[in-house]
Amino acid sequence: MPSKILFINDVFWRHYVGSLWSAIHQESVQVFGIHLAETHSWIGDFGKIDTNIHQYPHQILFKGSLQKVGFFQKIFSLIKAIHQQNFDILFIYGYNEPAYWFAMFYAKSKRKKVWIYTTTNVFDFKRVWYKEFFKKILLSYCDKFICCGTNSKQYLENLGIEDSKITYCPYSVDEKIIQTNFQIPISKPSYLPENCLLFSGRFVEKKNLWALIKAFQACQTNWGLGLLGDGEQKQAIELYLRQAKIANIFLFDSVSWREAPRYYAWAKALVLPSLSEPWGLVVNEALYCGLPVLVSNRCGSTIDLVRDGENGYIFNPENEADIQAVLMKFMDNPLKKLPPEIMQTHTLQEVVHTIISLCESNKLNITRI
Repeated sequence: MPSKILFINDVFWRHYVGSLWSAIHQESVQVFGIHLAETHSWIGDFGKIDTNIHQYPHQILFKGSLQKVGFFQKIFSLIKAIHQQNFDILFIYGYNEPAYWFAMFYAKSKRKKVWIYTTTNVFDFKRVWYKEFFKKILLSYCDKFICCGTNSKQYLENLGIEDSKITYCPYSVDEKIIQTNFQIPISKPSYLPENCLLFSGRFVEKKNLWALIKAFQACQTNWGLGLLGDGEQKQAIELYLRQAKIANIFLFDSVSWREAPRYYAWAKALVLPSLSEPWGLVVNEALYCGLPVLVSNRCGSTIDLVRDGENGYIFNPENEADIQAVLMKFMDNPLKKLPPEIMQTHTLQEVVHTIISLCESNKLNITRI
């Protein structure tokens, strides 16, 4: 009898989760997904839920925002939903949600395998010893860890996880959709300079946009900088740009993940200056389109995706002078757009292949329903 994978994810909004499990399900693998809620309160205008991307059996426990769901509500509803499923592997996205801990122990009490899929890396946050100690105890009950990136693997090793339990897995969105929409660019606004850099993401503190703006101003360049997205800092940034009469930094409304590549088409490079970033899927998206990337060394994807001086540059996000130097270096001598073949090891099918191969290597009969 084929084995079944039951996965737990926080919100249904995450399109890359839907793409992955839809693709795995298409390989005739038995899967079932449990999403705690539909969305997060901070997602705001970042596109509606792409229901068409979730082509696999699933259940959403709560409508609306996860932040509106009570602590015990999440735990009880999740355990009840798991109890109703017959499964062999409990595949959990991360371990930051307390409800996941209860799900983990419930699965172990039923002698099921628990696998953790994680992007947490050594640069995410400042670590507190007692929290790290608790993590070591908690994670010791897990059977496998699927880590997205070299930095993520290093963090697991720092927690004392045995190397035999860790599997490196690429991190990906559906690159075919990204590349298709990149070929249908939006009309470039006439007020934009010929050469532009682009940021795409949330306007929040950890994205470090103020440092990027100041570094870009210091360049005194005729290039433009586009800021695409939404968030709590956007109003303040808009006010600052207007009062300071800055004419070459432009704000764009947030768009869905499907629409964002249409903006990449007129940019010369993507900039991601984050102070903390487990991975940074916009880096994948830009590189799928052949766009060079200028990325903070705090982003989990840098060590795996960015070849300094070839497809992008890496900088220290806490040093405005370093950000400015990298911006100037690129604007003085822009890197050429590269063919997307450099991303062939970070495709959706590679992720599917890694997970299925991991199941088979653990002697789980998952294929062919």
